[in-house]
Amino acid sequence: FMVPEKEGEWQLLLSNNSTSWGSYFFNNEDVVYTINVLPESSEYNEYLTYNFYNRELDNCLLKLEWEDLAVPMKIEVENIHELYVDNIRNELKNYAGFKYDAWAEAAMFCAEHKLNLEEALDWANHSIEGKWVGQKNYITLLAKSKVLMAMEKEEEASATLKEAVFHPTAVIFDVHGLGRKFIAMGKTDLAFDVFTWNAKAHPNQWPVNVGLMRGYSAKGDYKNALKYCKKAQKNVDPKDEINVENLKKCSQLLSEGKDIN
Repeated sequence: FMVPEKEGEWQLLLSNNSTSWGSYFFNNEDVVYTINVLPESSEYNEYLTYNFYNRELDNCLLKLEWEDLAVPMKIEVENIHELYVDNIRNELKNYAGFKYDAWAEAAMFCAEHKLNLEEALDWANHSIEGKWVGQKNYITLLAKSKVLMAMEKEEEASATLKEAVFHPTAVIFDVHGLGRKFIAMGKTDLAFDVFTWNAKAHPNQWPVNVGLMRGYSAKGDYKNALKYCKKAQKNVDPKDEINVENLKKCSQLLSEGKDIN
């Protein structure tokens, strides 16, 4: 409910009764929050409209808009990631629980936000070896390695990640993208390992040379980075104009002793 004023702030009343129709059955005892909001001018709206602006994971701005008036209300959710985890638990007890990738995604969500890691490791293991569900593949092994990284079990995480990269289900471009993500995260040594493993798993293919180029460049070894840049230039499809041009730019930068990442 809203209590409008001719000037200044309005009162926004939040009721815990969602079944009463309009203000005809308003009861002050049902009000759980009273908030002061300041109306503002807006573009003309013929009909009463509610719009959501500045949408983020845990907050947004709700506006009531009607004619040339808008009433903004900020909505924030506390402990949003914990709420997500609670929801994930329920989803895994439903249809999603019969899909290995749902367990892997649940584990990776926790790893990304560094929460609920013990249970996340159980979810990752279930995605690999769970009854009726588990499949050992690039996705599930990657999920487990990310959880182990978040738990700071570096040796075990590296071994699991290596197994993921060498698994037959690993796609050369996916692994290359993973290496680039690690560079962006500042994990230069891990990125270099990923690029090196990718090169061993898929030898003599131009994307792995691009990866080694980026890996060496991230480590500041521009000489070797330029070497693999030239190898990539020899293997790239001449019709692939975008990558041909990108490699030319990388070659120039590396020749000048500049990082290409």
